[in-house]
Amino acid sequence: MAPGLDRLILIALALVGLITSLGITRVPAAAPTQKFKPNFLGDLFSQIQLMRQDRVLWLACLGNIYFSFVGQLVFQGVFDLGDRLRIGEQNTSLLVVALALGIGVGSFAAGWLSGGKSSMAWCHSAHSA
Repeated sequence: MAPGLDRLILIALALVGLITSLGITRVPAAAPTQKFKPNFLGDLFSQIQLMRQDRVLWLACLGNIYFSFVGQLVFQGVFDLGDRLRIGEQNTSLLVVALALGIGVGSFAAGWLSGGKSSMAWCHSAHSA
């Protein structure tokens, strides 16, 4: 690759993102009279309490957190595997890309195969595994 070409590609992608973002229609603020609360932890805990009142929402939130946690562990494991195998940064990056594509395709396939429907039984069976 020519020197500096990677920078030009990133700048071009940033400009494309900026230009396409200008096409997003502006919407009015949801609650313009509501004051800003600097205590974000208090708001976080109140939102958690609100979510815990709905069992399905709470389990979905916990599942999302767990999936993200496991995904981060697997990605870190791929980087460690690349170091141990001494396959180089480029091949390690290809492993990460393959993992990301596998997660994306698997998520799409799961949604498509389920017909866009989910069941709490899946959450219980995954939780007990």
